[in-house]
Amino acid sequence: MSTNARKITGNANARKVVGSLAIIGTAAAVAGMGTFGTFTDSTTPVDTTIQSGTLSIDVTQTGYAVPVTTTGFVPGDSLTRAVTLVNDGSAQLSSINFASVATAGSVLTTDTVNGLQLSLKSCSVPWTQGGSAAAPTYACSGTTQTLSSGPAVTIPATTTGFVPGDSMTRAVNLINDGGSALGSVSLTAQVTSAATVLTTDAVNGLQLSVKGCSVAWTQGGTPTAPTYTCAGTERSVLNTAVANAGSAVPLTTPASLAAGGVDSLVFSISLPTTADNTFQGKSATLSLTFTGVQRAGTAR
Repeated sequence: MSTNARKITGNANARKVVGSLAIIGTAAAVAGMGTFGTFTDSTTPVDTTIQSGTLSIDVTQTGYAVPVTTTGFVPGDSLTRAVTLVNDGSAQLSSINFASVATAGSVLTTDTVNGLQLSLKSCSVPWTQGGSAAAPTYACSGTTQTLSSGPAVTIPATTTGFVPGDSMTRAVNLINDGGSALGSVSLTAQVTSAATVLTTDAVNGLQLSVKGCSVAWTQGGTPTAPTYTCAGTERSVLNTAVANAGSAVPLTTPASLAAGGVDSLVFSISLPTTADNTFQGKSATLSLTFTGVQRAGTAR
């Protein structure tokens, strides 16, 4: 639904709640004189009360403390903890998003193949805890669902020492994890750093390309410089100079329009070989934001 902002929302027009309640009953007046009159009747008043709801979610720990710290982690090790996500508000939610962010970067968080992997699962009933106090395990006696699985952190992406001819490519999955279909999904690329020749020169400055694949991208290259190939149908989503970015670009028939739909995307940032010495020592930060808009309202 950035690359540091992966954003897909299904906001209903819930804010259009209040109307004005005028006169419900009608009373006709007696007019004229003498024997002229009018029979009248009124309905029983209809009292309407509107109370706004409260949105609130909270995570409570189950068993062992969260957050958790471990040391001496070696290849093949894993660490599992249970939490309970509670909607402790008074209103129903349309969607819930989950994101992981590295607060300190290293090869553990930049290598998408050999680095840390994160798996998030849910159980239809409370998890049954086993194992030991230092290394708990969890079993589900109900229905298990995988909510997220993959590299712990792949976005934001940062690089240094960029020279003319260099490019950086990363893959993202755009997921409609809400319960409703969307009417449209758009992508906005925006420069969030101070302007430099990297972001103002439309010919020689940074170039941005976003592509989609009908199936999951196949990753190659190296952990620090991944490449991606599409075994299905490839399509261009956006191809522009960063200097010209800023407007929302609609995605054509994205799979993420449907509830649960997933779009497999890759974005590439490159510096043309025509960039000269005036581009040395510069830096830029670019934000990619995906915005989902609800489908048209219907009679329910």
